[in-house]
Order: sequence, then structure tokens, then C-alpha cells
Amino acid sequence: MRLTAACLLAAQLVFLPVRCDAGDDHASRPAPTSKVATPVSTSDPVLKAMQTELSRAITELGTSDQPPYYLSYTVYDQDFVVLAGAYGSLLDDRAVERRFADVTMRVGTPELDNTHGQSRSSGVTSGNLPLGNDQDAIARVLWELTDHEYKRAVPALMNVRTDTAVRAEEEDKSPDFSKEKPKTHIGEAGTVPFDRSAWEGEIKRLSAAFRKYPGVYFASVVLQVTNSNSRMISTEGTTLVSPSASTRLVMEAQTRADDGMDLLRVETFQAPNAKGLPAEAELTGTIEKMAADLSALRQAPVAEPYDGPALLSGRAAAVFFHEVLGHRLEGHRQRDEEEGQTFTKKVGQEVLPKFLSVVDDPTIREMAGVKLAGAYDFDNEGTPAERVAVIKDGVLKNFLMSRMPIKNFSESNGHGRNQPGLM
Repeated sequence: MRLTAACLLAAQLVFLPVRCDAGDDHASRPAPTSKVATPVSTSDPVLKAMQTELSRAITELGTSDQPPYYLSYTVYDQDFVVLAGAYGSLLDDRAVERRFADVTMRVGTPELDNTHGQSRSSGVTSGNLPLGNDQDAIARVLWELTDHEYKRAVPALMNVRTDTAVRAEEEDKSPDFSKEKPKTHIGEAGTVPFDRSAWEGEIKRLSAAFRKYPGVYFASVVLQVTNSNSRMISTEGTTLVSPSASTRLVMEAQTRADDGMDLLRVETFQAPNAKGLPAEAELTGTIEKMAADLSALRQAPVAEPYDGPALLSGRAAAVFFHEVLGHRLEGHRQRDEEEGQTFTKKVGQEVLPKFLSVVDDPTIREMAGVKLAGAYDFDNEGTPAERVAVIKDGVLKNFLMSRMPIKNFSESNGHGRNQPGLM
């Protein structure tokens, strides 16, 4: 079980697309509202297959009773190396290559489509794509995913129209999809060599360092090096190719107190590539600190339940702020009836002390010498990333908007982000 847990840590960056099913139905047919833009000239066989299949799909579905007004393909390529070690030996040493796609479809009109309300998940179908450059094979699977998604989207639209007709009038009557300018961007991937053999030795040495501490009952060191590339095209004319890379090192150590309580210490380091990780000597020092912390925790008295002020620092403060405030400033949550909608009606009001302002800026790639993993040029809907001042001098000014409009905020500001396989 411990070996499995260590290997699962290495898979944290790997997204697994899920296919969902729905019944078939049809609805009245409006005039088609989308066109396939002229394909961007490219030598990329995967992008060529996507362009060809998108053109074919929108042409054939355009003659159906309920044609889609929007269709996009996003294909994710992901190559990663996983090295996992424990007590001086390797538990896992593998390289994996995978490719999967999201097919996003909207039927109806931008004012009311199949993604409305609780039917939002009907807008995307995901599945694995063939590896390599066989355009016919790639197109075949894209066709299957597109057909599957169409058979989900149409009955979902029927349900949306029925629910809208019989339910009480919604307070926010914003459209379901905003109009944005199509963008074209072909990113270039930077290649940084990864010395796999050298890192195998370092993972062994780092994991062996825990053997000096008999109080540490379990320990592992896991390295994952990931090179990704996402390609997105849409019937609006957007074409984006966005390569990215990341390296994550996770060191975990666990002990058990005399009363049976499990005590855990985890340290995580992330960088664009392995060269950006701390030196081995620094990592060894971190291991010594982890072991010392666990020894102190074993001797510490059990904390009693406490109701009162708390002081958070470092990453704990950042995560707390992100969870308590950040998610509640996401635009789509202001229309979700199952959300708390904490700030929906607070625009223009003071929500923090006047000495605090809050900005979300995905265009910043480095701060205080630290590479920022959350930076991006375009969001997952093809909209350019923007710096957004959500709170100014304590007053709520804006939300982090995707292409789902909300009252008084009709356009995206480049914060439509998703996990592959989800809207």
C-alpha cells in the first residue's frame, strides 16, 4: 500500500478524461450561427487532423435538426518521467506518453444553450486519442467523440428548455456564452535536457537519507518531469498551440505517536525543469528537518480543540486565502444556485479592510526569483490572460470571468480555466 501511495503522488499532474453518457433527443432547428475559419497553415499533423475533422463535423452537423453553434477541439499531449524511491532503492522508474482530447459543443443559442444551469457538464466529452501522427486514426476517434458529444448536447438542450419554461424566472438573465474575438497563437516549446540517469542516483541517495532515522516508519521521494502540449481549435476561428513543462519533487515522511496517531510531513518543490529544483545538499537538509519535526511531533502533547484566533503563515496562509476568498471570486459561481454566492451582490461594497487590494495576474511568470507555475498566455477557452484587480482598497470591483457572462459582467477576462475533461 505504501508503494502504491508513493506512485500515486507521482501521478498528481496527470489528468484522466472521463466520458459521460446521456440519452438522445432532438429539438427545433435555428439557423446555423458559426463558420469554420480558414485553417492556419501548419506542418503539425495532429493540428491538421483536428482542422480537417472540425470542418467535416460542422458541415455535416450543420444539416441536422439542431446544429451546434459552437464546436471546439482541445488535444493534450503529455510525456512524463516518474522516479520514485524509498530507503535507497527505486520503487518506480518509467516514462509514459499519452494523448487525449476534449470535444466542447454548444447547441441552441448563446442566450440559452445545453450548458445552462445544472446541465453544464453536457458541454464536453473526453477520450484518449491515438499516439503518433496517423491523421486518419486521430480523425476517426475525434469523429466518435464528436458524435457522442452531439448525442449528449441535444437532449440536454431539450431538458434546459423544459426546465426554463416551468421554473421560476431566474434573477440573472445573462446569456450562457459570451462573444469573444478569435485568436491565433503557435507557441514554441523550449527543450531542456533531463539527465535521467543522474536523477535516478539522486533519488536513491535522498531516499536513503531517511534510513538514519529509525523513528521514520515510512518515507518516499518522488520526481515527476512533465512536458505537455495543448492544441485548441474552434469554429470561431481560434487556433492555439500552448506547450508547457513542469517538474515536481515530493518528499514524504511519516511516523506514529505512542497513542497511535499517524504524523506526516510532506515537502514539495516545483520548477519548470529539473535544473530549477534545489541542489542535493539543500534537499538533504530538508530531509533532516523533516525527521527532526517528526521526532518533536511524537513527543508533543495532543492539542486540545480550540475556538479562537489563529495565525497562519507561509503556504498555509496562501492556501487559506485561496480557498476562502479566491474561489468565491470566480464569475461562474455567481450564477450557480448550489454555490454560496458570497459576493454576488457585493460589487462596489467594502469586503476587506481598506489597506488590502487583491489582484489575479496570470501574466506574471516570476516573483522574487521564484518561477510561478500558474502563469499562462491564454485560458482554456482561447481568451488572452488578463491582470484583474478584483478588490481595490477593500472594495469589490470585478470577478474572475470565463465566457459565462453574469449580471453586469458580459465578457471574459481570460480566467476560464479547467481541468481536462471538465467544463
